[in-house]
Amino acid sequence: MTLPQLSAIGNLTRDPELRFLADGTPVASLTVACSKSKKDDSGNWQTLATVFLDVNLWRADAETAAEQLRKGDK
Repeated sequence: MTLPQLSAIGNLTRDPELRFLADGTPVASLTVACSKSKKDDSGNWQTLATVFLDVNLWRADAETAAEQLRKGDK
């Protein structure tokens, strides 16, 4: 079975929160802010819209994220 994949480029809005399920499985929760921008006629960037994505990471990915990622990281 192939799982769907999503690629999003943005910044973390807060530090990842690591928690453990009753069976000991680590889960990290984080939020990524992704903005759509374009250049206006004068060459300056304008933000058109921002989307906030809630993400849950599991097992080794959760532990790695909690150790290495911080608010503001891309």
